[in-house]
Amino acid sequence: MVPRTMQRIGRLLPVGLLLLAAGCNAGAQGRATAFGGKGVPTTQQAMTDLERQALANTETRILDVVAYYPTPIRWIWTEDKSRVRGIVVPAVYLVGPKGKGVFGDGILRPKILVHDRLEPDPKNEWKLVKEWELKPVDLLLLRSKEPTIQGYGYMLPLQWGDIDLGGTEIQVVITYERSDGMPAPRFSSKYLRVPKKGA
Repeated sequence: MVPRTMQRIGRLLPVGLLLLAAGCNAGAQGRATAFGGKGVPTTQQAMTDLERQALANTETRILDVVAYYPTPIRWIWTEDKSRVRGIVVPAVYLVGPKGKGVFGDGILRPKILVHDRLEPDPKNEWKLVKEWELKPVDLLLLRSKEPTIQGYGYMLPLQWGDIDLGGTEIQVVITYERSDGMPAPRFSSKYLRVPKKGA
């Protein structure tokens, strides 16, 4: 025979489990409300905060794009030094109305074009092999910490990955798309020859 106390516990156990479940759900709803109804902070919310930070102290009226390349050129090599897989452009300035480099609120579009000497049509001698679309949030960690005599700028590590451009003549073109839809400013262009393996 089951003791009367055990019988009471047996009858109360399902009720207790229901109450516990209800309490857990209420707690989850409370946490969800604290984070905008989603339970936890989302990547989208975090990105929004980064975007706010990236758009702080930016300029819309960009007039020119100026890039400086060191001597020797800073190539990005594979780990075994067998192939170039990119280039570092250490100083890119978006020139604002005051003639100094500023942080822009538009999109920076670097491109790598390769010279195709086998192409018979002169209009198609330069072929696009890689293009980047860099928004203000993408450029946040690439900003200069202190201004130079030219103002504030960006450092761009441009990696084209597995494309083998060794020994070819390339053109690095850096264009800019203004956020206000006004015509694009002047762009930066640089002709370079990519070193071969062992060069």
